Amino acid sequence: MEYRLLSTLVKKLGFVLIMLMSTFGISQSSKLADLIDEFGADTWGLRHIYIMEESEEYYKRFSNFYDDWMKRMEGIDFNSLTQQEKVDYVLLKNSIVKGDYFLNQDYDDFKEVADVANFAKTMLPFIQERRRGKKPDSKVLAQIMQDASKTLAAQKKTRKEKPFKDWQTADKASEIVLSFQKGLKEAYDFYYSYDPDFTWWVEQPYKSLDGNLKEYAEFLKNNYSENSIKDDGSGIIGKPIGKEALLESLAMEFIPYTPDQLIKTAEEQFNWCKNEMIKASRELGYGDDWKAALEHVKNTYVPAGEQPQAIMDLYSQSVDFIEERDLITLPALAKETWGMEMMSAERQKVSPFFLGGRDIIISYP
Repeated sequence: MEYRLLSTLVKKLGFVLIMLMSTFGISQSSKLADLIDEFGADTWGLRHIYIMEESEEYYKRFSNFYDDWMKRMEGIDFNSLTQQEKVDYVLLKNSIVKGDYFLNQDYDDFKEVADVANFAKTMLPFIQERRRGKKPDSKVLAQIMQDASKTLAAQKKTRKEKPFKDWQTADKASEIVLSFQKGLKEAYDFYYSYDPDFTWWVEQPYKSLDGNLKEYAEFLKNNYSENSIKDDGSGIIGKPIGKEALLESLAMEFIPYTPDQLIKTAEEQFNWCKNEMIKASRELGYGDDWKAALEHVKNTYVPAGEQPQAIMDLYSQSVDFIEERDLITLPALAKETWGMEMMSAERQKVSPFFLGGRDIIISYP
């Protein structure tokens, strides 16, 4: 479980480092600045064209993309760079390596269940040729879509008898179908109402197929072994990738610790928090029963409708505490432009009860 949580955290960092680098870390005099901008623009350009992220075409194109960029990085004389340029180089190369690494992991998962979209192969040329506006054979395409709808019904019946091993695999299979549905819709929208033949022949077959794709994707998502642990919607349950892959992931985020070390540190910090909870519990008169103290605090709240004012009081106390001790300078504009938002009951299921940022987000009750 611990490794799953860590792997989810590491992977979700995504392109944070390269974004920070491009926003804050690039010196105006850095020779790498243009290269970093080019990498970002190239990445955006490819994703703009290859919108079906769960497709053989997407994985192969981005694999070549990262290979090409690694060759470009290898052609740079690292020792000739300034200190700032070396930092930019390391961060850019790390972003390329990381992108390629996770792409390959996702590609392996894709290949495991890619056959769920075998029905789509005859429609891929239509999606690909749309990029350059080639006029489709609408009558033939309409028949292909009708055949695909029939195939989906048969596949659904067959796969129901052979559920996936876990919910992660089922999710991947569902994402493949949704990815195709996205690509098909984009191509359909391009021609629909602009090409009379296309509109006449394809409208009804497409609408029928689109509905079947949605049902098929939902079916795949829930077609997994009952013994599998399912995500409750919080996103906390990650996909286990194994210790070695997790070590690689941590290294790419420049985290110089092993999973075991991080877990040990977390346990130590949790114990510290627990001891502090006990201290507070004793002050409230509950002895070492900190859970009872928490229950007491939980039920100590202002009447309905008065929570925003309670937050305002906390804000005022916080500002007074900081300014009386001259801890930091609070700009007048910061005090003028902060705000409040209410958190929905749905969000309260997965979010802390007190969130911060520019706005204070309030949960009540």
